Amino acid sequence: LEGDDPLKVAALVRALGNASDNRAAQVLPALLDEPKTPLVVRQEAAKALGKSKQGVIQLLERAKGQKLSDDV
Repeated sequence: LEGDDPLKVAALVRALGNASDNRAAQVLPALLDEPKTPLVVRQEAAKALGKSKQGVIQLLERAKGQKLSDDV
């Protein structure tokens, strides 16, 4: 998920999260892992992951392994 406008990318990420589909949990973690991804996009990715069971599992694993950025 890339684009020139971080707010549009964040809106797309939010829409994926609102779908509450576990398949989004396959795509969104890459946004969290890339430090060059704008903060607003990484924050929306974290919120979106929190809306599905698989996403929550991934967030918890990152938090336990201290792989989740403090600003997210």
